[in-house]
Amino acid sequence: MIKFKNKFLVAMLMMFLVMILPKSVVFAGTNNSQEAAQVISVNTSYSGSMDSEYAWYKTELTESGYFYLDFDRFSEDGDKYVNVGWKLSIYVDDKFILEDVWVSEANSAYKSPNYGYPKGTIAYIRIQNDGAGTKVPYKFSVYNQKDSYWESEKNDTQKTANTLTLKKSYYGNFSKADTVDYFSTKMNKTGYAQIHFGRRDLDGDKYVNAGWKISVIVNNKIVLDPVFVSEATALDGYVSPQFGYKKGQKIYVRVENDGAGTAVDYKIQVKCKASALWETENNDSKSKADKLKLNKKYYGVCTRNNDSDWFKYKAAKNGTLKFYGGKRSLDDSGWYTFEVYVKGKRVLSASNYNNAIGKLGSFSVKKGQTVYVKVSGNYRSAYALKLKY
Repeated sequence: MIKFKNKFLVAMLMMFLVMILPKSVVFAGTNNSQEAAQVISVNTSYSGSMDSEYAWYKTELTESGYFYLDFDRFSEDGDKYVNVGWKLSIYVDDKFILEDVWVSEANSAYKSPNYGYPKGTIAYIRIQNDGAGTKVPYKFSVYNQKDSYWESEKNDTQKTANTLTLKKSYYGNFSKADTVDYFSTKMNKTGYAQIHFGRRDLDGDKYVNAGWKISVIVNNKIVLDPVFVSEATALDGYVSPQFGYKKGQKIYVRVENDGAGTAVDYKIQVKCKASALWETENNDSKSKADKLKLNKKYYGVCTRNNDSDWFKYKAAKNGTLKFYGGKRSLDDSGWYTFEVYVKGKRVLSASNYNNAIGKLGSFSVKKGQTVYVKVSGNYRSAYALKLKY
C-alpha cells in the first residue's frame, strides 16, 4: 500500500509540474556547446536563462524560403542594466551568418535579418552571456516562412545560381558570410531582356555610399560591367540596358554586396520583350553579325566598355545605299560611332552625339556584295540604325 502511494505521489507531482511549467522552457546548463545543442522546433517560442557562458540551440528548417531569429527578455521583471545583456549568433553550413550581435537587458527586443535557405537546412543559435543576470530569463523563436520567391543559399556561384521566373519579383539580402548572389533565367522569346533591381522596402539603412553592384553574364562573358546601386536610391529602382538575345539564351545576374546593410532586403526581377528588330548578342565580330533587312529600323545597346555590335546585309541590286544612325530616342544619353565596310574596305565612318537617328552618309554597292556595319560607343545607351536604297 505504501509502495502504491509513492507511485501515486510521483505521478501527481509530474502532472503538477507539467501544468505549471511553460511547454517552451529550455533548461540552460547542458547545452553550453555546439555538440550539446538543445534541439528546438521552428515557429515555436522558447525561453531560458544563463548559468554558463553559452547556450546553443539547433533547429531544422521545415520550409524552403527564409528564416529569422526573434529574441527578447522573457518579462519586465528583474534587472534592466543598459551595459549588460547577451550576444546572439547564427551558424549555418559551417560558418556564422550572424555573429555576436549585442542585445542589452534594457532594450532587448531584436529581430535578425531574413536568411534564405532550403528545407532541411540545419541552423544553430548561439546565445552568449555578456553580463546578463542569471535571474533575467530570455525568450526566442526561430521563424521559418515558406517563400518560393526568396533567394536560397548557397547561390554564390554561377553553378549554384537560383532560377528566376521571368516577370516575377524575387527577394534576398546578405549575411556576414555572404557577399555574392547569383540568379539565372532563360529568354522565353527572341528580343531583349532587362534587369529591374531595388530595395524591398524603406526599412533599414539608407546610406548613400553603400549598396549593391549588379552585373550580367552570358556565355561566361560579362555583358554588363558592375553597376553600383545605392541603398538610398534603390527603392526607386534600377533598370538595366536592354540585352538582345535569341529565345532559349541563358542569362546570369550577379548581385554583389557593396556595403549594403544585412538588414536591407533587395528585390530583383527580369523582364523579356519580343522583338525581331533588336540586336542579339554575342554579335561582337563579323562572323557573328546580325542580319539586316532594308528599310527596317534596328536597335541595340553597347552594354560594356569596348563593346561593339556587328550587322550585315547582302545587296539585292546595284545602287547607292543610304545609312542612318543615332540614338534610339532623345531620352537616351551617350554617343556612338558607326562604321560601314564593303569588301573589307571602310566606306563610311560617322559619329552621332546626342541626336536621334538621322542620315549619316551613303555609298555604292553591287548586287551580291555583303555590307558590314560596326557600332561602338559608350556603354548603356541605346542606338538605332537603318539601311535603304
